[in-house]
Amino acid sequence: MYLSIIYQSAPENTTPPDAEDTEEIYMISSELTNGKRRTFARFITALLAILMICGVLCACSNPSGGPDATTAPVASTTAPEADTTDSIYANLPTGNYDKAEIHILNNISGWALTTMESSEQLGDTISDAITERNSMLEEQVGVTLVIDTVSDVLSAVRKDQDTDTTCIDFFVDASSSNVKLVAESRLVDLKTLSDINLDKEWWYPRSTQNLAIGDGVYMVFSDIHLHYHESFYVSIFNKDMLAKYPSLEDPYKLVRDGKWTIGKLNEMMKVVASDLDASGKKDISESTSIYGLVAHTNAGYSMMVGFDTNVLSYDSKNIPQHFDSVNERYINAYNKVKDTMFNTILCGNQTSDGFSKLTNRQHTPFSEERSLFMYEVTGTLKEHRDDSFSYGIVTSPKYDEEQAEYISPITCSAASIGVPVGCPDLERVAVVLENMAAISHKKIKPAYYNITLCYKYNKDPEAIEMLDIVYKNGRFDLAYVYNFGSVRNTVENAFKAGRSDISSEVTRAKKIINKDIDTTLRGLKLN
Repeated sequence: MYLSIIYQSAPENTTPPDAEDTEEIYMISSELTNGKRRTFARFITALLAILMICGVLCACSNPSGGPDATTAPVASTTAPEADTTDSIYANLPTGNYDKAEIHILNNISGWALTTMESSEQLGDTISDAITERNSMLEEQVGVTLVIDTVSDVLSAVRKDQDTDTTCIDFFVDASSSNVKLVAESRLVDLKTLSDINLDKEWWYPRSTQNLAIGDGVYMVFSDIHLHYHESFYVSIFNKDMLAKYPSLEDPYKLVRDGKWTIGKLNEMMKVVASDLDASGKKDISESTSIYGLVAHTNAGYSMMVGFDTNVLSYDSKNIPQHFDSVNERYINAYNKVKDTMFNTILCGNQTSDGFSKLTNRQHTPFSEERSLFMYEVTGTLKEHRDDSFSYGIVTSPKYDEEQAEYISPITCSAASIGVPVGCPDLERVAVVLENMAAISHKKIKPAYYNITLCYKYNKDPEAIEMLDIVYKNGRFDLAYVYNFGSVRNTVENAFKAGRSDISSEVTRAKKIINKDIDTTLRGLKLN
């Protein structure tokens, strides 16, 4: 039996629970016998009810809204039989496979939470949730999970298929790698598996559809693997530094008013960056250099995704069309990013002097309070838990105020799940995946979002509000992820070189882009 710890909404102006205190409750519970645990559970339930009345407990809301909206699940460690009572978890496919081994390949990331088993990297709360998820799944479906960590999932899948080994049931790897398997016709169209309901919120339909070609779905995103949640670009700012400049506007208010744009970011950067170092020369590795923004150079393309720009167009069947030329909005978006993120006076990145000398690149000057903003993915928030200053989080900026909504670019390295052609038992893997995704949505997502992301990494209520917006509006760019004709590399290299004519740069790759599109469509039997 398990103790259920449930966080519910509390009145405004309350203080979030300390995650370490929560973990202590879990530890106490685990040390009790079943009989004592039931008594302890009743005591804790009563205690929590009292605390709720006093307004002591509160929790941030789950990412929600749009096609990826979720009914906010509570953080819980309830017994398996209690998990199917919610309507959204009703009618899950059933099966009992007599403890058959399910072989999973997983590629571990150095910057994101990616393990699918208990690990110190994850912390106690998430590790406990993953352990429980795995045991619940094995019990409910009657399987044994065999999770293998490999450095090159792409090669392993190819080898498994080419040698007719056929022992891989499913795998998790960077989407930018998985698309190569899609183009080679090596992945199963998950829409053909009747036991997987891709309309369910635990498959994040909006993000999944971003990378769909035609009617087929070959990669999916789920709470099975946390890398997806770690891959959203956000604008992180130093609240203490902001307070020193009365002329600067509140980024939170700007977002709420629909005025958080690339132009506004540029304005704020100029105030801070020009305030110090009258020589006009900055070295990011020197402690005297102050920047408006620090960012990884490869983030430039991602910021453009947030401007609702696309290299490609699509027909009514969601099939990418041949590339001809970039439109005016794309050109303007490129130059807005270039003038902001690649201005070496305003922004510290790989084009700045001394950048390569830093051991932690953009994170070092931000932690040293030498930059007002940092543009990074959510997975890097953990790097700043111990910073001496308060930081806030807002969305990626809009192209201009006329842009309808904020868009949160998702990095092309975000991990997705694929099922290889030749999988030993497609019916079985479908049942496993649907149940695993549902349990993960109920167990792991709240553990990550409510406790780790919201409380451990940031305790700013306004930042939590912004994270809801971020996760609601995530977007992939198909051309960016598939990298047709190396278009992603072309744009990123143009940024680094400071080139202004992006139209000519991309158009020169026109033939290669269209050839790669044709190759992918041919592999999917769509042309």
